[in-house]
Amino acid sequence: MKTINKKLTTKIIAGKYKGKTIALADISVTRSTKSIIRESVFNTLQGEIENAVFVEVFAGSGTMGIEALSRKAAFVHFLEKNRNSYFCIQDNLDSLNAENARVYNVDSFEYFPNLLNSLQKEEKRIFYFDPPFSIRENMDGIYEDTIDLIKQIRPKQLDIVVVEYMTGYELPSKIGSFGLQKSKKFGKSSVAYYTL
Repeated sequence: MKTINKKLTTKIIAGKYKGKTIALADISVTRSTKSIIRESVFNTLQGEIENAVFVEVFAGSGTMGIEALSRKAAFVHFLEKNRNSYFCIQDNLDSLNAENARVYNVDSFEYFPNLLNSLQKEEKRIFYFDPPFSIRENMDGIYEDTIDLIKQIRPKQLDIVVVEYMTGYELPSKIGSFGLQKSKKFGKSSVAYYTL
């Protein structure tokens, strides 16, 4: 049986769904990206979102992917292991009548390579990685494992990789073929942008 805490909500910042309220998953299992970070990320990406395929890995409540849909992403893939969070994303998409999206109730580390294989023909891809903070129980090594996932991407010229991570962790200047372009701190969270 699915359970969603209706008291936890956020509003979509911009685009065709601007101002619409969406539910957030239980904070005991996921950490939703704060509005200030969402706004900064999409201001940074700006025109890159339109007609791109957006992949939200460790999707949680799916706020980043839904924001991308609102800003005319061609398609969004959400990968989320927790079943209640998966249902939360699906319910949000249903409430918005958003059809150009798919939610996968999967372990991101196991499923991401399969999804990559299905994306090879796409011209413009944005990958958003927001793994659980490494201070959470059983999350030792999660950033190293996430870096290994990024290394599996066979890059295309227009690819962008964005990583939201715990401030204080040192991400490498290069991950596979991708080089760090910029990073920005938001208190306990930071965001890094990688391109070819």
